[in-house]
Amino acid sequence: MTNLAKLWVAITLLFITCQPRVEPASDCRLTIRENTDTYTYQFDEAGKLIASQTITAGGSADFRYTYQGNKATIDVTYPSSSWLRIQYDLTLNLDGYAVTAQQTMYNQLANGTTQESVTATHTFAYDAQGYLVNHQADEFSYPPGGVKIIKHSAAHLTYQDGNPVTIEVALSTAGTAPSVSTISNRYGQQANPLKIPFLLEFNPFGFNISRYLQPFLGKPAQRLLTASDNQQAGRPTNSTAYTYQVDPSGNLVGVNRTGVYSITSSLENHCP
Repeated sequence: MTNLAKLWVAITLLFITCQPRVEPASDCRLTIRENTDTYTYQFDEAGKLIASQTITAGGSADFRYTYQGNKATIDVTYPSSSWLRIQYDLTLNLDGYAVTAQQTMYNQLANGTTQESVTATHTFAYDAQGYLVNHQADEFSYPPGGVKIIKHSAAHLTYQDGNPVTIEVALSTAGTAPSVSTISNRYGQQANPLKIPFLLEFNPFGFNISRYLQPFLGKPAQRLLTASDNQQAGRPTNSTAYTYQVDPSGNLVGVNRTGVYSITSSLENHCP
């Protein structure tokens, strides 16, 4: 092989190794239906999330996940929009859990140019067992100009037997005093079969964490959540209760939430 040929091979190999890796799909898929909304997660053979789709009353979105070293990228496109795209850039630890995340919005303007703006940043910390213990997030004004933080949130999680029994959430917005909520979770003896953390602990009135981040947030709870109380100074306690349905084979197929966050969900978990 000539020196020129060797150089060409080396350049080709370098180009290949520097490309983001798209993992092959498997038959592992989780579908969640909540009233009229549908959320589908597709995993590869190693258990990594490679694609997801959301279909809601407000429209649909397609999420594509690629990995390169300790980085993950999520590209979000909207079938109904040719001018809007969102990208999430994640830094992962050795266990594949998110340490940082940045949300960037790409908006194609009428003159054909693209307006790029960072609209949110996140940081995460985990305990020695791999459970999420701290989350901080900043949301920024959009469209860009004088970039400023318009919302800051901080969550601290305390665990018992592998379950997040207490979640303290502090939220501050521009021009307002911070508000603090304490979420107390109770768990039963039924094992949690869901591999995505915080699918059940998510609550728009308290621990409100984006679905795109959930698969990267450490280990899921060991047991299924049975009840949750959200307490905030000067306000009544908001409570939510959870009951579950299983099929004859013992698979989790339904979740009923009653209380302040009432919703009925069905699940199709096609993962071994």
